[in-house]
Amino acid sequence: PEANIQVYAVWFNMVPNDACQRVDLNLIPDPGTTQLWDEQRLAGRFFAENEGFNFGQIAYDVYYLYGTGAEWDLNPAPLVSSEYTILGKKNQLRDDINGLLGQ
Repeated sequence: PEANIQVYAVWFNMVPNDACQRVDLNLIPDPGTTQLWDEQRLAGRFFAENEGFNFGQIAYDVYYLYGTGAEWDLNPAPLVSSEYTILGKKNQLRDDINGLLGQ
C-alpha cells in the first residue's frame, strides 16, 4: 500500500561472512527503501551509544521506528519503537507502522 514513510536499511559486517557483495537486497523488496553499506559501522556505533539495547559498542539487527515529523538534531526523535531482532520482531514492526499510519 501507499504510505508516506521513509525506510533506510543500513548493512555492515558483524559476522565472518558479512560483506557488501553478499548482502541480499531482496530481503527488503520495497523499492522505496534506501539500502546503504556502512563499512565503518558508524550507524551501529551511533545507535549503540544513543538508542539503547545492551550491545556493547555496535548495535545490529535492530529496527528503530520514529514517529511522524521525526527530526535528526543530536538524536532522532520521537522514537516510537525499537526491537531486536528485525526478523524476530517483524510482526511488532508491522503493527507499530500500521499504528502510525492509523490502520
